[in-house]
Amino acid sequence: MSRSVNVRESVVFPVPVGDAWELVTRCDLTYVSQRWGPIPGIVAIRDEPPRFFDEPGHSRILVNSDASTVVETIRALDPPRSIDYTISELTNAFRHLTSGATARFDFEPVDNNDTRVTWHYAWDAHNAASLPLVWLITHVAYRPYMRGMLERMSKGTVS
Repeated sequence: MSRSVNVRESVVFPVPVGDAWELVTRCDLTYVSQRWGPIPGIVAIRDEPPRFFDEPGHSRILVNSDASTVVETIRALDPPRSIDYTISELTNAFRHLTSGATARFDFEPVDNNDTRVTWHYAWDAHNAASLPLVWLITHVAYRPYMRGMLERMSKGTVS
């Protein structure tokens, strides 16, 4: 039995795929990540390499508005098509239900001027008993949080 809980959200960005890639990889996380219900916003980033999205293996620490942290690590990059990364070392209450997640952004041209950006998460529940709670939190709270972040990213500017 799989202990993975999958959640995804998509938003069409009104820009070509290369610009959508830039909007996601160069966004100000402290602006686009805003608290939604029980999901805290990101208020700071620590230990970030200067060019985080340039190669796999780079990690950074995301500091949340509830003072908790997570480690985000790039697993694979295929500019401007996809970004694979992990979330690990959670210090918030969610750590009691999950050890973290694998995540992915996919960038799909809709036409010459628009790009569908789909954000996937696969949360690893600790055990079968935690699966329903992980599903509930990710689908009721985390999914709208993801949508809000994507919508704010899509309204950014590419310099």
